[in-house]
Amino acid sequence: MNWNLLIAAALLLYIGYSVVLPRITASKEDFNPEVSYQLAKKGALIIDVRSAQEYTSGHAEGAKNIVHNEILSKKSEIEALTQNDLSKTIIVYCASGRRSSLAKKDLQSLGYTHVVNHGGFSSWKK
Repeated sequence: MNWNLLIAAALLLYIGYSVVLPRITASKEDFNPEVSYQLAKKGALIIDVRSAQEYTSGHAEGAKNIVHNEILSKKSEIEALTQNDLSKTIIVYCASGRRSSLAKKDLQSLGYTHVVNHGGFSSWKK
């Protein structure tokens, strides 16, 4: 078997999973920095779903850090942040959009109806 071909196939699968798939399943508001900024100005809850170390290295002003794989277990914290308002606008972001896509799905499974995936932190206005 040609190892170069196998490595190339694995790389393509990774790129598809981490970059392309989140954008295919995105809403019109997702991955749109201008929409995120406008919603943030109107009081949306901003959740940084990266690791604590990534959050400490820099984050959006006012963002709360809840790691993407802890969304479901931190339900009570999220309820407090949203004051139990399931229609509260929530913006999630990570480094590339993959983890925030997973977090968005978890928030929707908790009943939140307006969750926006900003995508990667690098596109957040500083």
